[in-house]
Amino acid sequence: CKFNVPDGAIGSVIGKGGSNISKLEEDFEGVRVNVGRDSNVISIRGPEDLVKQCRIRLVITIATARVSDTIELTPTQKGNLSSSDIIKRVAGITSTSIALNEDSIVIRGISNDA
Repeated sequence: CKFNVPDGAIGSVIGKGGSNISKLEEDFEGVRVNVGRDSNVISIRGPEDLVKQCRIRLVITIATARVSDTIELTPTQKGNLSSSDIIKRVAGITSTSIALNEDSIVIRGISNDA
């Protein structure tokens, strides 16, 4: 079983020092989980039923990963955003945290790329 992991969630999947991968292999004995060196492709091998269970756990991890993105703004864009309540409305609709900085906007929330 192979699938891609969004950039913002790969750290949550791997864990510090590979701890989350090790935990998966421990929880699903006989399953091997590999992450591509130069890609975000996850490969799961082992008994079919355990591979399916492991994949479900990974999908849940990806779906609930905290992600953050910073977008650079022009002075005009910053002015437009700071003079309206659009940030508050978007944050409320999307359940994200949005911070307007000097020359950028930072958006934090839960990934929905599963």
